[in-house]
Amino acid sequence: MPDRLLLPVIQTEVRRPDGFTRRYQPGRDGTVTPVDAHDARALREAGATTAGVRVGGRARVCGSCGFKALFVRCGRCGGTCTPEGG
Repeated sequence: MPDRLLLPVIQTEVRRPDGFTRRYQPGRDGTVTPVDAHDARALREAGATTAGVRVGGRARVCGSCGFKALFVRCGRCGGTCTPEGG
């Protein structure tokens, strides 16, 4: 599953190659979870960035789900987060 993305707009529509359109609206935390890699790429082209917090140039990454977090305990799954790159 693609990473959660921080979406800086109220709503974005993604046109699919099969002709359908998906509408993404951020939740209260300002993020969306793309359904697949095509939607993630389209949302990034629309200005979305990977959700996560960088502190002092380094983020903590959850060993269970890969979510980038500020705290040692992951806010998404409750796993343990270690400093990125070490």
